[in-house]
Amino acid sequence: MAVTMSEKARVEANGHLPGWFEVDRAGLARQQASKHPAFAAFELIQNGLDQNVTRVTVTLEADKLLGYTMITVEDDDPDGFTDISHAYTMFARSEKIYDARKRGQFNVGEKYVLAISKYAELATVSGTIIFHEDGTRQQLGKGTKKGTIFKALVRMNTEQRAETEVILQTLIPPPGIVVTVNGVKIKPRTALKEIVASLNTMVPDRENAMRPTIRKTIVRVYPVRKGEVATLYERGIPVLPLGDGDKWHYDIDQKVMLSIDRDNVRPAYLKRVRLVVVNAMYESMTDDDWNADWGKQVCSDPAISTEAFKASVKSRFGDKVVRRDLKDQEANNLAVSLDYTVVEPRTLSKEEWKNAKRVGNIKLAGLVTPSHSTLERKITDGGNIPEKNWSVGEHRLARYAKALAKLLIERDITVELFSDITNDAQAAYSGRTGGLIFNRAHMSHQFGPNYGTEITEGIDALLFHELAHETASNHLDHGFHDAICALAAKAIRLAPAIRLAADETIGARRQQSQVRGHRAVTIADEAA
Repeated sequence: MAVTMSEKARVEANGHLPGWFEVDRAGLARQQASKHPAFAAFELIQNGLDQNVTRVTVTLEADKLLGYTMITVEDDDPDGFTDISHAYTMFARSEKIYDARKRGQFNVGEKYVLAISKYAELATVSGTIIFHEDGTRQQLGKGTKKGTIFKALVRMNTEQRAETEVILQTLIPPPGIVVTVNGVKIKPRTALKEIVASLNTMVPDRENAMRPTIRKTIVRVYPVRKGEVATLYERGIPVLPLGDGDKWHYDIDQKVMLSIDRDNVRPAYLKRVRLVVVNAMYESMTDDDWNADWGKQVCSDPAISTEAFKASVKSRFGDKVVRRDLKDQEANNLAVSLDYTVVEPRTLSKEEWKNAKRVGNIKLAGLVTPSHSTLERKITDGGNIPEKNWSVGEHRLARYAKALAKLLIERDITVELFSDITNDAQAAYSGRTGGLIFNRAHMSHQFGPNYGTEITEGIDALLFHELAHETASNHLDHGFHDAICALAAKAIRLAPAIRLAADETIGARRQQSQVRGHRAVTIADEAA
């Protein structure tokens, strides 16, 4: 408690002064100078909402003293202020600390208001206190029949008064409590979602010392109205505007871990709140939300849910996505040709890549769209299917592919088979080795379980694509386009021979024939 000069004079004779330290009211006021004067109204409203009230009335009235406004906050709590001395005693033990759903923990709110006030008056059931301009206070026995009326004359000009009326409309009144500002009722808001979450808060221990703890509470998510900035709320009171482009307001239904000035929280606390909300509302997130700083922050959190992280990847990169493979450039090119988004290593943070690995939805291009060399290594490592385990259709497909290669690229090729559903390639050919590899898992998915039994247009298209790699390996290079065109032109001239090769592959005889002056090379075995 501050010591007045008269008290000092009274005890100077014996050398003792009451109290260990003094509070400089002007100094305390300077600490609040950077805040918008609307904070004073919020502090007083907060006190009212924490009481047993059904109504809180706020009046902002221009004072005859130029540049000043009288703020009056009145509530209808039957019992009024519990202990009137708390109005002027900093850090007094407040009953609020025992209830995590009551706002505040330091019992300094009214003192901040008094510090910036030129005159103030508190009337409640237990009495009235007048805070005079000369720095003295006067306590009267007469109070109100019910409720509390707090008046504070603060520096607030016409423009600031108009701004305060608008700012106070951002309050979210609790159900059953009507709050009005200059006769205008603050409209209630409907939450988009209520989420049960475990968040840090402060509660007293056995010795009444405030200790952090984790407690289950409700996080209410509200849309941001036009002209508003996404804000963190403590039980309906806006406490921290969020400057990272957040999509929603977050209202925490218990004490928030705020600084003593009630204008900031620890980054870890806000990160936890955002995570809780995104894990519950990821389906409402847009590409812009995921790419905003707060969205990326959530994506970097190891506790992001699998569903939420998958949604972020889909929104940012699409349904088909791979990570650039630094050891298999052709796999990256093939991915692009198949409409995959190739994500560069630096596009995501180290923490995001850890989540991608955990979730498994951004694989290396070499695992999804591998080049022939990658598949070759897989088969060398024992991943091939022995010919004795091939189906009739697979044997026929291999014979036809060899015959087609002999006609189109004039080369004897080898054919091998493996099966991997996680690998997106149907086939791969290497012009360096002359090896053609089929992936049974995707061939059967694309052409049916009996693929190869009939030679379809789809199989011809696949083989033309692969054999074009005889002279061009890069799917994105114009040379690959030219190679396919060259094969198509040659195929037109050799069409009868190709048709015969297809027929003989399916037929039950081996033969060689000459068709329209062209040699038809057939390598057809007796059908199994």
